[in-house]
Amino acid sequence: MSTSGYGFRGFQPAAALPTAAAWPAAATASPQDRFTGTGFCFFLVTLLIPLSAFSWGRLPLPGLQVHAYLVALAPLLLYVAVRRLADFPLGALLCMVVFVTMYIFSVLAGAGEYVSYYQEILKIGGGMGTTLAAALCIRSTRDFRLAVVGIAVGVVALCFKGFSSTTFHAGVNPLEMANENAWSLYSLPPVLLGGLLVLDKSIAKWLRTFLAICVVITAVGILASANRSGWLGLALILLMLLGQGQFFRAAIVLGVVGAISYVLLNTFFTTSVLQTQIETTAKGDTTDMLRVKLFMSALMIGIQRPILGASPQGLYFELAEDIAGHKATIDPHNVVAHLVGGTGLVASLCFFGMMILLWQRGRGVPKDYFGNATARLAHRYLKLLMVLWIIRGLFSREILYMPVFAAAWGICIGWCITQGVWKANPALGAATAAPPDSPPLPTAMPPGGRWQAARRFR
Repeated sequence: MSTSGYGFRGFQPAAALPTAAAWPAAATASPQDRFTGTGFCFFLVTLLIPLSAFSWGRLPLPGLQVHAYLVALAPLLLYVAVRRLADFPLGALLCMVVFVTMYIFSVLAGAGEYVSYYQEILKIGGGMGTTLAAALCIRSTRDFRLAVVGIAVGVVALCFKGFSSTTFHAGVNPLEMANENAWSLYSLPPVLLGGLLVLDKSIAKWLRTFLAICVVITAVGILASANRSGWLGLALILLMLLGQGQFFRAAIVLGVVGAISYVLLNTFFTTSVLQTQIETTAKGDTTDMLRVKLFMSALMIGIQRPILGASPQGLYFELAEDIAGHKATIDPHNVVAHLVGGTGLVASLCFFGMMILLWQRGRGVPKDYFGNATARLAHRYLKLLMVLWIIRGLFSREILYMPVFAAAWGICIGWCITQGVWKANPALGAATAAPPDSPPLPTAMPPGGRWQAARRFR
């Protein structure tokens, strides 16, 4: 009997849909774009991260200073790890576990000769734990955006703290526990992620406006600091945002944001710090050559001791003796040098292997991510953040366990997980590509033959 009188266009096989073997997982894996309980809990945790900048925001324990946000994050990490650890990309997870284990072994190997190893273990454990917890807490696109808002609000609060206590000759630095070099490690991630969301036309205008205000305030805080690597990171973010398609539209938006930032900087602050640093860089700074020597020396130490390195806390003494010829301490000022010289080649390869695995798509996931545009966007965000991490890490080892970067890594990874970037999930792409008036997918595979469905019902 003909079906044309009933308004059906016809039955056609859905070749792009999952096979019978993959159907149960695909039918239940597609997440709804809604706020979740764990996503909201992590949002609350992000509001505690700025407390790490102050001594009163850390819990003093014998030999340790524990970040307040870690106390709130610990039970949340335990909960999501028990329920969702299998969602994390297996290869990257194994690399992370091996890296942290080797890092701790390296710290303990130097414990008899050097001090402060308890704090070093807490730092690396807290940083990797923050990334893992964030990745498992984010369950939807809305969770991701909420986490970005939480990070941005916390950093803006730090900016106002820095503005109110600025010494113009030294620049803005609201951090009580660190210098201006660490300030950009707090402020760069929300500028990148917030800027990307500002350029996303699918987001509500009020949210984009709010994030644009946060980006402007944070950019002013970076420009008003005396940190050249922070300025470099800001310039890199500008290039990244301009490269996100629709160049002219992005250029107009970023031009307006930049103009407002400069006017605020020139009106309420002074540009003398900026001018002084530019002149110093143009003339040639002796510290730049010292950084190169430290990097090469750390690489040689890592090659000579490939298994455990000189230990993270012992590397400072090794570099001082190698460069200056005395028993003082010199910071490597480079995360690659810190990893290779401090932990050896094995741990370093595991860490960068984790980054490579996260950079790539999962096995069986095509270039178009099964037609899921959100998956492509999420993976692009993560890649841009990784590039920023590498470039900024060339000037600081602290980026390895800085809480804002760790949280930013985690929420980007979590968003990628929900969109099936590393695990083949055709249901996500099918749901994205389906017409808005298509009937819902059935919850079970009909018995016998190939699954067929009406593509359009009038």
